[in-house]
Amino acid sequence: MVEPQIVSIDNIDSIHMIGVGGAGMSGIAKLLAQRGVTVSGSDLKPSNVVDSLSGVGVETWIGHHPDRIGDVDVVVASSAVPDHDPELRAAREAGIPTAVRPALLRGVTDAFSTIGFSGTHGKTSSTAMAVAALRACGRDPSFIVGGELTDLNTGAHLGDRGILLLEADEAFGTFRHLELAALGVTNIEADHLDYYRTVTALEEAFAQVASGTKGPVVGCIDDPGVRRLAERATVIGYGTSDDAAWRVSEVDLGPTTSFTLSRSGRSHRVQLRHPGLHVVMNAAGVLALLGEAGFDLECAIAGLGEFGGVRKRFEVKAKIGGVSIVDDYAHHPTEVASTVDAARTMTTGRLSVVFQ
Repeated sequence: MVEPQIVSIDNIDSIHMIGVGGAGMSGIAKLLAQRGVTVSGSDLKPSNVVDSLSGVGVETWIGHHPDRIGDVDVVVASSAVPDHDPELRAAREAGIPTAVRPALLRGVTDAFSTIGFSGTHGKTSSTAMAVAALRACGRDPSFIVGGELTDLNTGAHLGDRGILLLEADEAFGTFRHLELAALGVTNIEADHLDYYRTVTALEEAFAQVASGTKGPVVGCIDDPGVRRLAERATVIGYGTSDDAAWRVSEVDLGPTTSFTLSRSGRSHRVQLRHPGLHVVMNAAGVLALLGEAGFDLECAIAGLGEFGGVRKRFEVKAKIGGVSIVDDYAHHPTEVASTVDAARTMTTGRLSVVFQ
């Protein structure tokens, strides 16, 4: 049986998801369950993410239990699930259609007007910022974010069926399958080379996605990878560079974070609650993309000023005896350096870094 390239979510009433504990899969599971689809899911290891799915009516189990799948419309596997997975094999033997996550995500983006946020670093925070910005504008956007928003205690939500804010992940080439109305690109660096093999192939994937996006594509033109992208696709630049259409200036990194964002002679002062130049650039990209997509900037800026953040993205876990304990997901060298720089803006004292 040939696997479908698109799993239309308008045509399914039930689905089983293998690897449902992953950030990308769990978000889709929540969205589908809230949409009225009967969802079950399995994962190899227990986690808080798997446990949280029961709160939206998703039946979950740990390990391989092909006998529990039942007569579902389709079985979808995470990109990390091997082809010989017992549940996947059992579904095929039973004649149940099977697909991989990109095909399901394509179906999700077909059902909404989707604004995607991509890039090697900052796409989770940028997507979450966009959620806060549009909620401040009186909208209730649907969203799938690869992390948990601290203000909302979730990484996925079915709201306005006319708009979806999506973290468009380049891992496994997933973002090449999406139907996007607009796209933000934070930066492009060497990453996921186990899949792409070369930086050239990685940059080609970004160029394909940018060229296939229906509406505006906004990117940080300060970044060398994005600048090369702009040579191959139409990109509206933001950043500190002189040729940026959305110009970032007057950056203040401490003790509070703020900057000025200018476009076509109009300037806006933006205040943020989180430290770091990378946070400034993420915020600028979000505002630039929302501005190009026709949303009101004043309320969006107010929303970013109240943005609570994402779990494990410079999350202050405790303050004890004058010492702040910060948890951060940074793992790429560029991300680690940015996180350390942000932490230095918070103190004139000693900074200790523990890397796991």
